[in-house]
Amino acid sequence: MSQFAPEKQFVSSQAEYMTTSALPNAVKYSQLMPRATSGRGSMRRFQSSNGTVFNPTTNNIIRIDVTGDKYSFLDSVHGFLEIQIQNTGGGVGTQVDGGCWAIIDTMRIESNTGIELERINNYNLLHTKLFQYQTPPSHLPISNATSGTVNSLSNTRRAGDLVVPCGNQYLNTQNGTIGAAATLSLRAGSAIFVGAGDNITLTMPLISGFLANNNSKYIPLGSSSGFTIELTLATAATALVQDGGAAGANAYTVQSISYNAPIVYITGNEFQTNWVNLLNSTGGVAWSGTTYANHVTATTGATGAGAQSYPINERCRSLNSIFTIIRTTANTTNQAVPSLSRSQMGTAGAAYAYQYRVGDLLLPPSTVGYTPIASGDPATVANLIVYSGQNMAKAYSEVLKALGMLHSTSSGNLVNLSQYANVEATQGLGMFGIDLEAYLSDSGISESGIDTASNAMQVSFEPTCATAAASRMDHFCMKTAIYHLSSDGSFSVSQ
Repeated sequence: MSQFAPEKQFVSSQAEYMTTSALPNAVKYSQLMPRATSGRGSMRRFQSSNGTVFNPTTNNIIRIDVTGDKYSFLDSVHGFLEIQIQNTGGGVGTQVDGGCWAIIDTMRIESNTGIELERINNYNLLHTKLFQYQTPPSHLPISNATSGTVNSLSNTRRAGDLVVPCGNQYLNTQNGTIGAAATLSLRAGSAIFVGAGDNITLTMPLISGFLANNNSKYIPLGSSSGFTIELTLATAATALVQDGGAAGANAYTVQSISYNAPIVYITGNEFQTNWVNLLNSTGGVAWSGTTYANHVTATTGATGAGAQSYPINERCRSLNSIFTIIRTTANTTNQAVPSLSRSQMGTAGAAYAYQYRVGDLLLPPSTVGYTPIASGDPATVANLIVYSGQNMAKAYSEVLKALGMLHSTSSGNLVNLSQYANVEATQGLGMFGIDLEAYLSDSGISESGIDTASNAMQVSFEPTCATAAASRMDHFCMKTAIYHLSSDGSFSVSQ
């Protein structure tokens, strides 16, 4: 075989491997990337279609219609929401809890034929946790400028910071420093909103299987009847946090909101004729995406450290992973507590364990043990930081595996061991998780999770832990959805 045969990239047998040699790609000058067919692109702004000013009490549903010209494609992977938020409450030092996504309680995508393509309830909680566990620290200056998060992990506030960073032991992914008294402590001039009437315009990506699909496919917008993004606003007590519960109730309005994304037109090489022929001959096209379903369970009061079981009624063709977030129920409506940003894995000081049940299987096969702590920092002995007694490594690894972050050296996250182990009242960020995929996420195949729909498999969360008060559990099921565009221009989904 010629060393300069670019079409030969792989061998199929050991004998061929032993008799073959090839040059490195760096000197294969015959391998040129093909020229792009003729096309053009432009940024399109889709504004809300049912008004311009919204609030969480009397006008809390925002609808954004997304339609395109004939033969246009939507580059939704690079789309984002642009939101202007105004503080209309009386509290001084009010901030969004974690980022501008805190104002979104529910995100829906609906086809213009009335079919619901995607729904994510408690979207703000999901986005907050994915941000905490999937964001490298080096990205914080960017997310601070665009979405209103912290600027960096430094102890020192820098000029231009929207919010205050905090100490080394607590990566402040909500906008302020949390003390043991469960209040938010801000420095002068650090809040996004200093008083009533202040406003800020921020942008954010949308977590969506339909829009941010797995293969970065353009959505054939011009060949469809379009779709609608529907956002339900969260209550002000959930979305905003005050400085230590300052006088005056939290309140906000959304002054304007739009979805911004590139539109691509492919005009060369008779593409338009070929595209129509493709749709007609195949009946349509399809693409896959990763979406999330939310299920809520609760305890009515303090629980002992005995075995418990909480049902997760998820039916889908490919359940890829589950992660569970526990928060004190009273905190979710407390305007002085950043309830989206903080969570816990039980009361401190005792050894606990958990598993998930899918059908007749307990996963992982052996329980995941862990021991929460109550101190803001790990112990210090002879000026050395000591993490002994926490027993959180396996639980932390299971969560990272469920989110596709385990052993990832190219990215990172904002949650260190101390934060993962701490209880909710003392800067806790911990949660539970399990990965259910048979193959690696980058294996080039789809739907490698567990099919819970065909046989109506029962799914449940089975921890052995104690909570000090009535608690809310949010279970997020990560699953694969297959989206279809038929030749008549209608969208549909199977999941």
